[in-house]
Amino acid sequence: MGKRKDQLLVEVAPAKKGFGPDVEDAPDAITQLQARYDEHKRARVTWEQYQARWYRKRYGIRPKKTFPWPNAANFHLPLGDKNIRKVKPAYVSAVSAVVPVSTFYAENGANRQKEIACEKEFHWLWTSRMKTFKDVNVAADLTLMNGFAIAKIIYQTTYRTVTQTVNREDLPEQVGVSMTSGDPSAYFQWLQTAYQVDPEEDMEQMQKSFMKFSEGAEQVEITFEVTEYDAPKLTIRDARDVVVPPGTGLLDDAEEIFDCSYVTEKDLLDGVREGKYSEENVRTVLEEAPTVRRTVSPADSREQDAGGPAESDVFKKTGINLDSGESEPFLLIEAYHWVVKDGRPRRQLTVWIHGAPEAPLADEQWSEGFWPFEVLCFERSRYDHYSPRGIQDMLDSLQTSIVVQHNQMLDRQ
Repeated sequence: MGKRKDQLLVEVAPAKKGFGPDVEDAPDAITQLQARYDEHKRARVTWEQYQARWYRKRYGIRPKKTFPWPNAANFHLPLGDKNIRKVKPAYVSAVSAVVPVSTFYAENGANRQKEIACEKEFHWLWTSRMKTFKDVNVAADLTLMNGFAIAKIIYQTTYRTVTQTVNREDLPEQVGVSMTSGDPSAYFQWLQTAYQVDPEEDMEQMQKSFMKFSEGAEQVEITFEVTEYDAPKLTIRDARDVVVPPGTGLLDDAEEIFDCSYVTEKDLLDGVREGKYSEENVRTVLEEAPTVRRTVSPADSREQDAGGPAESDVFKKTGINLDSGESEPFLLIEAYHWVVKDGRPRRQLTVWIHGAPEAPLADEQWSEGFWPFEVLCFERSRYDHYSPRGIQDMLDSLQTSIVVQHNQMLDRQ
């Protein structure tokens, strides 16, 4: 049922003590956010240790046995991995093999005829523009192994710089006539149609090229930006990389959500060009912020072994040395949290590099009425955020019993 025009949308803030710092009265707000991030990380250490256990159980990562004697039988039964691989295709097909991928319902009868058009448009975006097949695969794997994964959905627009050479002989006749009379409007319209030049962003370049043609040039170069991506962006986040306060139920009810990821210098500079980050503070970060060692989970990159699989475990499984020094990324933290501004609670997005809270990359109001995260669960029996179970958890006791019995039988031979 649609909303009446006289109905108001009331946003309810979390019913807990305070809503975070007042952005006008707390210049050290990011330092406080970073301290709360570290506190929430420490509160979930037991859960992280379980995630490490499921990872090692699935891939057969285990130390050499020294009891009852050195090099005793150390058989591994890939029970969890076998079942995950068996169920995973069905999970992927449940999304990727559906046409259309989503069903739309109009809020009123007047828009019913638009439902099919919206379904076709979104299906095209999902398959052709968003290219979500790899994300669906990752989501299925993480959900089945860890019990849940987190989908992050934002609308993203990116640009790329293009330099185009324009020859006088390529201009339509009517454009040449208008240029002779000193009227640039037809020329500007032709640039928009032929090369998708945006007059709001690139008017200076358009005017310069027009002046060169007016002065008799036969060829000019025009540099402008074209839209590279303009659609919803789906990112699947490992549950270990999203940190929330203890006791959080639904993510949209969380007081604050910390999303951790690795970024390189190129990523930061691209963020400046796209208008997401402060150029001055990015320069400060590149000069002063510490880099981190790359690990399986960005949220664990500052710990020696904070519950995530240790580098030695990954080396045993893949032969890849994560501490090789080949790359030195920065740890980016995006904090979705509540603040008090003008006496009212508001949703806020604050972005900074860990170790450089004095140079925030972005600090702006989050305009949506909800956080951009959705939890994808395999089995949930409680509302607690960290409660879902995966296949590896369910089969853990069975797998352990079979492995112990089989190793004992081998040792007796």
